[in-house]
Amino acid sequence: MTAVGTYTFALTLTMTGDAVAGNNTSSNGITNAALYAVPQVADFAAFTGVNLAAVHTGYSEGIGAALPAGTTSAWAQSAAAQETGFLTRTTRVNLLAASKREWIVAPKVVVGATDVISFKAAITDVGTAIRASEGTVDDVASYDFHLDDFGVVTPPAIDMGATALFAPGAAGCYSATQAVTVTIQNLSPTAIDFSVDPVTVSVTGTGGYSDNVVLNVGTLAGLASQNVTMASTIDMSVGGLYTFNASTSVAGDGTPGNDAMAAANRTTVPPVATPVNEDFNTVQALPAGWSQSTSTWSFAVGDHGVGGTGGMYGNIYSAGTSKSFNIVKTGPIGATDEFKFDYRIMIWSGYPGAGPATLFSPIYVEVSTDCGGSFSQLDLIDGGNHVVSANWATKTYSLASYAGSELIVRVNIPWTQSDLYYDFDNLISYTKLHHSNRIDANRPYHHEPER
Repeated sequence: MTAVGTYTFALTLTMTGDAVAGNNTSSNGITNAALYAVPQVADFAAFTGVNLAAVHTGYSEGIGAALPAGTTSAWAQSAAAQETGFLTRTTRVNLLAASKREWIVAPKVVVGATDVISFKAAITDVGTAIRASEGTVDDVASYDFHLDDFGVVTPPAIDMGATALFAPGAAGCYSATQAVTVTIQNLSPTAIDFSVDPVTVSVTGTGGYSDNVVLNVGTLAGLASQNVTMASTIDMSVGGLYTFNASTSVAGDGTPGNDAMAAANRTTVPPVATPVNEDFNTVQALPAGWSQSTSTWSFAVGDHGVGGTGGMYGNIYSAGTSKSFNIVKTGPIGATDEFKFDYRIMIWSGYPGAGPATLFSPIYVEVSTDCGGSFSQLDLIDGGNHVVSANWATKTYSLASYAGSELIVRVNIPWTQSDLYYDFDNLISYTKLHHSNRIDANRPYHHEPER
C-alpha cells in the first residue's frame, strides 16, 4: 500500500441457512494520501473560502469533533477591513457559536529532527481588524479567529532578531543618562554559540543616538531570549518623543526579514508647575497632559458640574466600565502644596433626581513619584469616610511628604457594585497660602477635613 490512492476492502460472511443474504458483504475504503516535501506553507493569499485545495495543493478541510469529515467547513476569507488592518489576507472562522468544529489539515509530510509546525494567529471582533474586546455592552461576544502562514517548515540553524526595547521602559521617569537595553531572541530551535557565530546588536534613537554591542562569548538556547545593554546612554531629560530602532546581524542568518524589532516610542513629559486648576468650564474635554482608562470619562456643562458649570463624569456599572484618570505631571512639589477636588456619587437611573448612592464602588486616590511607573495610595474613599449626600464634597490632601518630587495623581475607581454616576469638578494642585472653609454660594457644600 505504498502507492498513493484509495484501497477498497470487501468482507463477506457466508453461513448455511442465512435468511438475509443481502447484508452479508461490507466494504470500506482507506486512502493513502500523497506525501509532500517540507516546507509546506499555506499563506491563504488566493483563498476565497471555497478553493483551499485548488490554491494550496495537499491541504484539506472538514468538520468533526475528533476527526475531520467531509470536504467543506466554516473557514472563510478574511473581511476587507481585516485585510486592510493586517496588510494581508487570512482565513478566519467566526466563534459566536459554541459548537464550531472546523478543520484545516496540512499535507502529509516526512518531518526532520528540527522541523516545526508554524502558523500565525489572531482574534478580532467580527468583521474588523480591531482587537477582540467586550465593549460597553455586556452581550454575547462574536469573535473571528484568524489563521495565516500555516504548515510545516524547517527553521534555519541561525536566525537571530531584536524583539523589544527593554529599557527605557514604557512607563517611568527618564534621565539625562538613560540606559538603553534591547531584548534579542534566538528564533531558531538550534542553540547559537556566539564564539562561533558572533552577533552584532545595533540601536539608533532620536537625537542622533547610535550604538552597538558585539556578542562573541557564551551561548543562547534555541527560542530563548536575552537582554543586551548598550555601552552608551541617551539623554532623555528634555520633554518630547523618543523613537528607538534595533536590529541584529549575524553571518548566515536564515531569515534576515525578522532581524529588526518594530520601532519603539517613549515620551518624556515635562512637569507643570503649580498651581494646576481644572474646572472644565472653558473646554469640556480631557485636559492636555492628562490620561484616562480605556473606559473613558465624559465632560459637560450642567448637572455634572458644581453649580451647573462644566464637570467630568462617568457611568460605572460593571467591571468593563471601571474608570481612572491621571492628572498632568506636576512639580516640583512645594512643602505647602495641596491637592483637592469636588466630587459626588449619584444613582444613574433618573439622575440627578434619584439622589445619592448608598452602596458604591470605592474611590482610590493614588500618587506616583516615578512618572507613572508605580502608584501608592494617598486615600481610599469608601463607606467609612464618604458622606452620602446629593451635595458636592471637597477632598483636600497635603502634599508635604512629596516636597521636591514631580507628582502624578491618579483617581481610580474599580467597579465592585451598583450602577452609578461619579461626578468630579475643580481638581486643583496649588500652594496653600491660608486655609478657609469658604462656602460657595453657587452650590450646596460639604467640606471634609484636610488629610
